Amino acid sequence: MECKVCPDMRYAEHLLVTKDINTGDIHVHGPTDNQPVMKELLDALHTQTGFDVPQPLGSVPPYISLSSTSQRLGDTLTATCAVRDFKAAYPNCKIHLSTNFPEVWYNNPYISEHPLESSDTILFGTGFLTNKSNLWDLHMANAFRVSLEKHLGIIFPQGPIKPDIWMTEEEIKTSPMIEGPYWLLTTGGEPQWTAKMYPDDGWQEVIDLLPEIKFVQIATASDPRPILKNVVDFKGKTNSTRDLFKIFYHAQGTLGLVSMHMHLSAAFDNPCVVVAGAREPAWFTHYYGHQYLSTNGCLPCSGTHACWKCEIDSCKKTREKFGLKSYDGVVPPCIKMIEPAHIVSAVRNYYAGGILDHKSKRKPTFSNIVKDTKVIAPYREVKKLEVVTKSDVHGEINVLASLSSKGGGEQSVCKLVDVLRNVGWKVNFHPWDKVHDNYKNADVSQISFKSGNLADEMKKNIPLLFYANDQIYEFCENAMTVVENSSGVGIAINYVNGPLPKCEWLLNGKLRAVFFQNEEKRNEFHADAGQFIEHVKLIIQPGAIDLDKFMSSVIRKRGKDEPLVVLKHCVADYRKYVTKQSVASGNRIHVWQRKIVKEEDAKFYERFLKKFPKIRFEFMEAHRELSDAFPNEPRMVFHKWDAMPVEKFLAQGHVYLYRTSNLWRDQYPRVVGEALAAGLPVLTEPRDGTKDRVQHGDTGFYCVDYDGFEYALRILERKEDYRHEMGLTAREWARYNLDPRKWIKVLEDVFYGG
Repeated sequence: MECKVCPDMRYAEHLLVTKDINTGDIHVHGPTDNQPVMKELLDALHTQTGFDVPQPLGSVPPYISLSSTSQRLGDTLTATCAVRDFKAAYPNCKIHLSTNFPEVWYNNPYISEHPLESSDTILFGTGFLTNKSNLWDLHMANAFRVSLEKHLGIIFPQGPIKPDIWMTEEEIKTSPMIEGPYWLLTTGGEPQWTAKMYPDDGWQEVIDLLPEIKFVQIATASDPRPILKNVVDFKGKTNSTRDLFKIFYHAQGTLGLVSMHMHLSAAFDNPCVVVAGAREPAWFTHYYGHQYLSTNGCLPCSGTHACWKCEIDSCKKTREKFGLKSYDGVVPPCIKMIEPAHIVSAVRNYYAGGILDHKSKRKPTFSNIVKDTKVIAPYREVKKLEVVTKSDVHGEINVLASLSSKGGGEQSVCKLVDVLRNVGWKVNFHPWDKVHDNYKNADVSQISFKSGNLADEMKKNIPLLFYANDQIYEFCENAMTVVENSSGVGIAINYVNGPLPKCEWLLNGKLRAVFFQNEEKRNEFHADAGQFIEHVKLIIQPGAIDLDKFMSSVIRKRGKDEPLVVLKHCVADYRKYVTKQSVASGNRIHVWQRKIVKEEDAKFYERFLKKFPKIRFEFMEAHRELSDAFPNEPRMVFHKWDAMPVEKFLAQGHVYLYRTSNLWRDQYPRVVGEALAAGLPVLTEPRDGTKDRVQHGDTGFYCVDYDGFEYALRILERKEDYRHEMGLTAREWARYNLDPRKWIKVLEDVFYGG
């Protein structure tokens, strides 16, 4: 039905519902595809009319599994809001959880106790709303809800802006660990987030100005911040997250930065003073009832939006962009302008207003109390991500690499440069020769190796990292002056070792390390060198690949009658498939390569189609010889290269099968890393890079011939629970082992000792 009103509307966004007086037809017009805006409009309707809207929009499966395994404690606390509100909207949907803070979820009535028989896995987090926080005035307590809505394609109402934790009667009746009344003080936070720290002498002045209050300073045992004078030292004295909950339950209030303490204070309805500055928008982390000391809008660098800078050096660089003077020390101006007297006044406001009384303990108002303990264990053990997210040296380095094509090696070195720059390293990025258009915005130097001017123009006496493809031959022959101008050299092998194992002027000179992407390539170097070179480290370190976009896809459980979908994606190179041209060629290093004759892919997949009537194979893109062999077979689906985003292609499959000719020797390979991150078990040959990427039986299978691949497909087709758990394990393995930030520590150790 044509809308008679909307053509004349001039509002930025509107929600219009009309009912035809004659027919009774109802027409809804507005931004119906924009869920956050629709949520905002429906919330306004609810507020102004009092009607119980919005109702949940969209359907959900009967079971879901949520994964939040790389969050900090404060983030995990806000995840409880989303679970509470989701269950209020969809009470019949059962939830299970993977988490690195299981104690947060003890006694929670919304979580299922046992692994579910059939569920999707959703990796939800705060990233999307954090990135929108300068535009949308939504509190962080909404973040996991918004993430869940996006994953499931639904909308459901936001509940109370406070974490939802649950205590037992025994926990709250146990004698307090600290004699009250007392305030909790947290002077630190994430150690690498230096741009949000308040000075220690400022905290001490606050303590000195409030002698009538007993402060208990809490911190982890490894926290580098000093214990202040005239406080109760409780550093490292909580044995568990539940112990932490108990001391918050009995506290009068808490004082600290934008950190975990404010989330727990909100959960327990505690008075709380937050020293925030201007790093993030106040509306994103200001809980109702808290005294939130914000300087948003007080400085030119925070005039229109928050900077979200983590490190003090990033803060200083941001100020320079605004033409502001730099500053000495480690306290940002937006924090420093909050004086101790301001903090003292905020604390005393609770007493002046009557919320607190110096003569008596605060009566807790927390009501989420259950009689018996209900322990929720994680769905499976999840190893915490222990990678470097900061640099201790803030070094400077020259990086030399070929950037002439859009290949995997070029993409990897660009990602590595980004990683180093993001943690404060100064990277002088030099191309070997010409630069492909894809890397024009990578801040690449105009001075290339092939120009002949690199030795003269390069920054001297700093480390050099050479990311080598087939240029290793020319480097060993012509790079003497470039190497001599460097304080030390590391070479990352992305293709062949070439003459490097016997290049004596490098091995006996300034070469500090050679980086390999797999053990087989390192062993070849050892064998070719024929000697042990004491001062040269031979390090296995996978290339730097950004896998984040593959980590967020849903790892689906296959339906009862759903075919098993087996994927492969790579360029249609005859070496990456077993074709008439490649079948008899290539290196045969292993016994199984020498004794087992490979069959061409056309025959290989024909046998599968006969054995497995409910398996479908999809390729992006296949070699023409394979696609021509199955012109009308619906279970052989051939997509053009880049027909869709790779993450979308991988999300529609259940297993990844990667088999190449012996002519092709993968270093990483990138496609297998992407498949693991997408949660696909990988079936592959035990050689070169794929041998290092797959954990046999846990994240995939090694297969040396057709029979091996058939066995792997058979067991994964029959045992869906096993296949699904293998996919979950593959993703977690990739998250920890393939994180490109691991390069930071490796390069620090090589060039600066560590």
